[in-house]
Amino acid sequence: MSKVVKERFKSVVDLPEELLEKIAAQGENFSQEELFYILQVLAHTQEVSKRAISVRFAVELAFIKITARNQLGSIEDIIDKISRMKQ
Repeated sequence: MSKVVKERFKSVVDLPEELLEKIAAQGENFSQEELFYILQVLAHTQEVSKRAISVRFAVELAFIKITARNQLGSIEDIIDKISRMKQ
């Protein structure tokens, strides 16, 4: 949220200024695409956990997906690779 709404974030979230600054600094380490991917994985894990025999397994798998996200590449990278293969 701090990444998307920037300055308005401080007026929306009721936390000490020091903590808000730390959160904003951490948010700068991720792109919006990465944050959306992480949130999607966590939301999916929450749904799967409702039906899973082992919630721990679902959560561990989510952490693996999140930490391995850099290996996926961006959509732009994939499109560029396909374009180069066509040439």
